[in-house]
Amino acid sequence: MAIPVARPLPSRTERTIVVARLVMAASSLFAVWLDPTEPGRYLVPTYTLHSIYLVYAIALAAMSWDRVASDRWMLVTHLGDIFVCALFQYLSLGPSSSPFFTYFVFSLFCAALRWGWRGTLRTAGLVLVLFLLMGVSVGLVFAPADFDLNRYVTRAFYLTVVAGLLMFLGQHEGRLRRDLERLARWPSSTGSMGDVLNRVLGHAAATVGAGRARLAWERDDEPWTHVASWSAGTLTLARYGPNEHEVAPVPSEDAAVSAAFTTEHVSGQVSFSDLQAPTAELMLLMEVVAREIGNSIEQLSISEHLRELAVGEQRLQVARDLHDGVLQSLTGIRLELQDVAADTSVASTEQRDRLRGIERALAMEQRELRLFIEHLKPHVESPMEDHELMRNLDALRERVALEWKVPLTIRVAPQVASVPAAIGRAVPPMVHEAVVNALKHGEPSRIWVDVEAHDDVLHIIVGDDGHGFPFRGRYDHTALERGALGPASLRDRAASLGGRLTIESEGTGSRVEIALPIGAA
Repeated sequence: MAIPVARPLPSRTERTIVVARLVMAASSLFAVWLDPTEPGRYLVPTYTLHSIYLVYAIALAAMSWDRVASDRWMLVTHLGDIFVCALFQYLSLGPSSSPFFTYFVFSLFCAALRWGWRGTLRTAGLVLVLFLLMGVSVGLVFAPADFDLNRYVTRAFYLTVVAGLLMFLGQHEGRLRRDLERLARWPSSTGSMGDVLNRVLGHAAATVGAGRARLAWERDDEPWTHVASWSAGTLTLARYGPNEHEVAPVPSEDAAVSAAFTTEHVSGQVSFSDLQAPTAELMLLMEVVAREIGNSIEQLSISEHLRELAVGEQRLQVARDLHDGVLQSLTGIRLELQDVAADTSVASTEQRDRLRGIERALAMEQRELRLFIEHLKPHVESPMEDHELMRNLDALRERVALEWKVPLTIRVAPQVASVPAAIGRAVPPMVHEAVVNALKHGEPSRIWVDVEAHDDVLHIIVGDDGHGFPFRGRYDHTALERGALGPASLRDRAASLGGRLTIESEGTGSRVEIALPIGAA
């Protein structure tokens, strides 16, 4: 199907100028007919020129009403209006007494509408130069009684004042146009929470002319209050619980404006400070900006919810595939191992013991896989049971001893029992990966694990007496990322929980430290 091309629309400004020119020409011609004494000695030329100008105004109105005016067209008609104005005033008793002085005001008005304060300034300069030249010319030609110098100076002053007012009007209209353009170019709500809020608050601050912004909002299905502070392109995020204290949105010493917003699922308030020029009209703009910010947060929340639903569906599909595929295959392998171990005619006693050990290791892996499958299924996060973390670490120690025949010592501090469930359930897989990495690559004779909590940070330390990693020295999380050193999956696990990974490697062993902020859960 062919898509029709959008036709350029005519300008409302040009239509206003066309109507004003037509009314000006008709009223001036009527004034000449009503009072023929005003044009003075040039009655017939003035009357004729006004008739021609009226026809010219009608022709412009017919040609320009439904068309898009080009820059050249606007400039030519603008200069034509100024020339006609100067000619009418020269033919009607000069600039000091001419009744057609308002034509110059009309040209300034057109410049303000078309080109803003800059166009008004240039037009005012041209008009004042013409006004001065006409005054000098008429003063030399006319008798002193026909040239009123005081009225001439007064009219020049009037032109200057009107030009200044129209320049202010043009500047004000340009500011309104820029505000509308910023609102029309509102940033999209795609991306992470931090990126979206940084773009939205930065754009909103530029729209209202503020140096800082602070946003607080709540979702109707969450108990928390989210707070975002923006200043000079830097964004900070915080979240407060129902009983937590939160500072005031804006310090009392700042000149600030604020507005509230409410959407279907989100309500909040945005405040701006360090304003360039706070005015009463700014509050109307603030209402629109606050509504746009609320809509952005609403869209971001909906996108996150849809993303969570999609992830939940994928996790559920993976859980089904693991349950129906890998888990059932492991069960079949275990049954085969049991049959072989029970057949005395096939294997010796030592071989049967080894097969039973492998079967027990597979049983432990099945148990861990079932727990992993349960965690993949979408459900409300439940609190950890008492001693659950310790039981999981004990099972891990048993598995390592059975599979690798290497002693593993695990010490857990008493205060670790109170860590959030999301952190506590992430500890055993991370410990398992660190231990297996040491066993595979370091060939240690023993491994030890310490789990402690200090200052709202959970510390997991895995040490061994092997020959360490291929590199030597102590590397923090940033250095490991920059050099692509150490286990990448363990580094990513720690980063996903807001934590940091540090590795110290020597020829006599290695030390892996994982620091997880408990509040990140």
